[in-house]
Amino acid sequence: APDELEDYTFTFFRNPVGYHRGVQLRVAHGAWGGTPIGVWARPRIALIEGEQTSALEQVMTLADAQSGMGVPLDPRQYTFLNPDFTIYFERDPRDGWLGFDIRSTANAQGSGLAQSAIRDEAGVVARSAQSLVVSQR
Repeated sequence: APDELEDYTFTFFRNPVGYHRGVQLRVAHGAWGGTPIGVWARPRIALIEGEQTSALEQVMTLADAQSGMGVPLDPRQYTFLNPDFTIYFERDPRDGWLGFDIRSTANAQGSGLAQSAIRDEAGVVARSAQSLVVSQR
């Protein structure tokens, strides 16, 4: 359960303000820096100031970063941007923590794939995939 785990803080961001401060992460299985990995996540701030962020908006905001939660290569040496992003929903998500069971692959020749089973605390909500364009820094 996410409430039984400790917070994880990204270590590779260079600036004190950014995405890494806007989300709360807890590693459920695996270790950051490789995949597969299981991560519970939730936003720390609203998507739009003063408005409640819906569960669907939370899924979309967090799932876009699945390749950064389950990194396929060392982000200090490579960038891996997603030019596309697809989520297939099995049901409507519930508010609260969202879990990502992430498997990412990438190669130094320029391509990769990040994919997840996305869950809330009641079970699987969706599956997501994003292709990755990989470049050496």
